[in-house]
Amino acid sequence: MPRPERPLDSDDDELLRFAADLRLLREKAGKPTYRELSKAAHYSVTVLSEAASGRKLPSLAVTVAYVHACGGDVEQWRRRWHEVAESVKPADPDRQPPYLGLGAFQAEDSSRFFGREKLVGQLLEKVSERPFVGVFGASGSGKSSLLRAGLVASRPADVFSPGPHPLKLWGECAAELVVIDQFEEVFTLCRDEDEREAFIEAITHATERKVVVGVRSDFYGHCGRYPDLVDALHDAQILVGTMSPAELRRAITEPALRAGYTVEGALVSVLEAERAPLPLVSHALLETWRRRRGTRLTVAGYEETGGVRHALAQSAEAAYVELDVAQQAIARKIFLRLTALGEGTEDTKRRVSRDSLDNDDDTLFVLDHLARARLITLDDTGVDLTHEAVIRSWPRLSGWLTANRDGLRVHHQLTEASATWESLNRDSGALYRGVRLALAREWATADDDSMSARERRFLNASIEAEEAEHVATRRRTRRLRQLVGLLTVLLVLAVTAVGYAIKAQRETTEQRNIAIARKAVSDAQGLQPADAALSTQLSLAAQQLADNTETRDNLLSATADPYFTRIAAHELDIPAVATWGTTLATVSWDHQLKLWDIADVHAPRPLSSTDTGEELHGVVRARDGLLALTTERSVLFYDVTDLGAPKKKGTIPRPKDTAKISDVAFTPDGTTAAVAVENVVQFWQVSDPDHPVLTSTLTGFESATRRLRFRPDGKALAVAVDKTLTLWTYGDGEPRRQGVGSAHTGGIETLEFTPDGRSLATGGWDHLAVLWDVTDLANPRKRAEFADFTAIVWGVGFSPDGTTLAATGDGRTRLWDLAHLDQEGRPRLLATLTSGVYEAEFTQDNSTLVISEGPKAVRLQRLGDLPLLGHENNISATSFRPDGQVLATSSWDSTVWLWRMTPQRGREPITRITDARGYLRFTTFSPDGELLAVASDDGFCRLYDVSDVTAPVLLAALPPQTDRAVSAAFTPDSKTLAVGTFRQVLLWDLIDEGAYGDAFHR
Repeated sequence: MPRPERPLDSDDDELLRFAADLRLLREKAGKPTYRELSKAAHYSVTVLSEAASGRKLPSLAVTVAYVHACGGDVEQWRRRWHEVAESVKPADPDRQPPYLGLGAFQAEDSSRFFGREKLVGQLLEKVSERPFVGVFGASGSGKSSLLRAGLVASRPADVFSPGPHPLKLWGECAAELVVIDQFEEVFTLCRDEDEREAFIEAITHATERKVVVGVRSDFYGHCGRYPDLVDALHDAQILVGTMSPAELRRAITEPALRAGYTVEGALVSVLEAERAPLPLVSHALLETWRRRRGTRLTVAGYEETGGVRHALAQSAEAAYVELDVAQQAIARKIFLRLTALGEGTEDTKRRVSRDSLDNDDDTLFVLDHLARARLITLDDTGVDLTHEAVIRSWPRLSGWLTANRDGLRVHHQLTEASATWESLNRDSGALYRGVRLALAREWATADDDSMSARERRFLNASIEAEEAEHVATRRRTRRLRQLVGLLTVLLVLAVTAVGYAIKAQRETTEQRNIAIARKAVSDAQGLQPADAALSTQLSLAAQQLADNTETRDNLLSATADPYFTRIAAHELDIPAVATWGTTLATVSWDHQLKLWDIADVHAPRPLSSTDTGEELHGVVRARDGLLALTTERSVLFYDVTDLGAPKKKGTIPRPKDTAKISDVAFTPDGTTAAVAVENVVQFWQVSDPDHPVLTSTLTGFESATRRLRFRPDGKALAVAVDKTLTLWTYGDGEPRRQGVGSAHTGGIETLEFTPDGRSLATGGWDHLAVLWDVTDLANPRKRAEFADFTAIVWGVGFSPDGTTLAATGDGRTRLWDLAHLDQEGRPRLLATLTSGVYEAEFTQDNSTLVISEGPKAVRLQRLGDLPLLGHENNISATSFRPDGQVLATSSWDSTVWLWRMTPQRGREPITRITDARGYLRFTTFSPDGELLAVASDDGFCRLYDVSDVTAPVLLAALPPQTDRAVSAAFTPDSKTLAVGTFRQVLLWDLIDEGAYGDAFHR
């Protein structure tokens, strides 16, 4: 059986009469057991039995639940409870309590702030050392109280919480110390990322003030996302943790002692054992103080509050249930507005402006009621929760927040948007549209009562604006459709007009392009002799501009002429050039010596330019790394070991001021120089080019010595004296005069030995070039005379292999083949180039001819770019050997030429076949490259063994059957030859090399 209730002591006390009436109500309900009441009231047996014990006044919630379970009049008992609670209040209700409850300590509350003395000292020390300090701690750990009652009470400071627009509040601060409490609002309430970053940059880079921020510890990671904060907080952090037992004891007892009260030791022990957050402890102590016994705060008074875990919930619930239904709805809206929903963090409190709330009487009453219950704080500008503990400790508020978090987010966004709209004088651009308006309308349909009047005006204005836009859109759509129809008609007309215009423009452009192309063709033809590269570019541009027969023919004609590169090297005439390896030296009357890299003939590159200070007339490569430059007054030596920076060495002077130096030549070893000056030849030792030494003088010349050259072996010397060529032995004692050559009728201007020293070429003022046989120095013999020139022959030169002679004069350069003679026994003319005045010199690799064009320019002519010249009549056929290294050409001149196709020069005559008769119609190699067939007008098809291309051997002259042979072809195995004649093809079996017979013919 259940244990009977303890009898009440007396019924004179109001509290005991309240308990007795509760027991009477239970008896009228049939005296159910407390276990049965517990199931109906949802409170424990202990709480319900304690409510009717008479020892303390039960909470309103417990009383209402007890009465409801017993079937009593809840409203009557609610009024009765308030009457009893009023009668049992301790004396001096207006006296200032020693505890603040949920509110944070302010600077003026420092006299009641205990337990954090050590932490305050650490904070003050850190602030004195660092310009920026962060105070971190969990919600309810006492950060705000530490900052305000600890730091600000010790030093003057500006204090603010960031709110939605922290940058504006920062600009209003003027103190040397700025305390930013609840810094997490930067992440929860400030929605503008740019403003957030600017605010963080401003406070972390402040130079004239110190900054202290209080941050909830669960927002520590948010701080780590901003490098400025990370740097500022390095070694500048204070962690606010749980109070030690001694600190908590001081926080409990000292405020009471200072106010003239005492706290039971048992109560201190109970609170220490609870280990609850400080705001809840403070609230419980405040409620206990209100239920004190005289000047003592007792355990009994503490238990009447419901304890730490229930005191705040009971206070909040009691304040809520004291309101009527309409006022409770207003309170719900207020609490939801004052809560910021966490994104991955706990929910936090949120300050809202008074303008965001309605201003009717019920709202003002509810605000005042909640403020008196210390659940919210009010000031002239805004409303805020007293502490975030209200969010976590009041189950009803937690339930509201859990029920519709998405709706709350929409509502908060609507609140901010309506505030912005009002601040912009209700600018229509700030109204909701699209998805945001749709979400707000959907939420408002389900929870219209939650909106304030301002929010409702904003939403209605947004809806009206969207509907007006829809009407305007439909009107624009109708107009656009009408315009589209009109524009379609206009477009058809415009397209037709544009078509005609484009056609006319195309015809005009085509005619203009044809005119420009014809001008380009004319310019290209005029430039071809002087600048082949530019001429080819113009021809190509003309063909691309107007592709017709004229431009195509001109382009093909441009490629038919030899391609060359022109270097605009100097400002005045270029009388001489010298080459070695891939280097070219040019000298000019403008006093300049210039060196060029001609490894790529088509893209020569300047290496250096040296001002010698004298007008230069010649350049000779004395030996490796040494150049000799001739002027009328001296021979200048330059060290060109460093091609980029030639160095001046010694000088060979003229013998007297009136003398004129004409030429200089060097022995093969480059140690001796022969200088033609006046009517003598001087010999100088130049082993040391810094100090040339005159060794001897050759005299006895009747006229001025004009030109001289050593034979390549250094044992002979050729000297041109006016019109006469004189030959001298050298190197074995004193030079001795040998033979004399007289072929010129004018002064000799140039002479040069062949590389083998057996021949010599001269050119002169009589417009002749002469080739001499000087094998016998005593009896020089004229081999050939070239009278092709119409002006002075200024220069002659031989190719390194001695097979080609180049001579310049009358603005042209002519090349002769010395290895193959024409029908008259003279060297064959290979080519005539339309440029050349002073000198022509072959490069050492025999691939390029360097030509001095006289005024200002040098021409680089790759010999491989020249046409193959040799035949004296039409070329009838060409055939490459299968390996591509040999080319055979046949001609009406009754000859077949074999050419070596080398990568360097591109052409090189090997031999000439001359034993054929009549016009040669066709020639072709066999597939194995061993045989060459030549078809001729005499009816024979001659077959040659060309396994040795330098010495072709006639194997057979296949006889004619009816008429002349005009074509020939081998089978792929090279064993059968087909010969074409008029109306017949003859097939010859080539298997038997000894007796070629006809297999059959038709």
